[in-house]
Amino acid sequence: MAHQSVDDPSPVVGSGTGRSLRAELHRARGALVEAELALTPAERFEAAHRCARLIAAVVLAHRAPADVRAAARSRPTPVWLLLARTAPECGEWAAFFAFTERIGDPSPRLADDVMREVAAFLVQVESWRSDDQVGQSCDVGE
Repeated sequence: MAHQSVDDPSPVVGSGTGRSLRAELHRARGALVEAELALTPAERFEAAHRCARLIAAVVLAHRAPADVRAAARSRPTPVWLLLARTAPECGEWAAFFAFTERIGDPSPRLADDVMREVAAFLVQVESWRSDDQVGQSCDVGE
């Protein structure tokens, strides 16, 4: 399988099949490992946010109606706003990541906090057993 860098700004999302869900989550897991290996807090912080956006894209690809996905492609909309609208139970995650990604110079502690939250977000989404469950329980800290 070809490895795609987390530096790619346009996450590829699947068609909603169980197989694509697993592949997309595997890609997000790889992005999390890359974030953990970052050398500086700022690099870790940025890589963690890229990973969080990949995870959000997975939820949106499997949860958002086709018309919402089409509108998002034609009219740029922040991923966190789309996540909160499409999966309201993910609103706390969306608010947390939207707030923290605006911070310009993160402290080492903040970078570590964001890493932990991204890891928890990924574990939560990975715990859903089928496409039907994506987006059913998405609260921060669960």
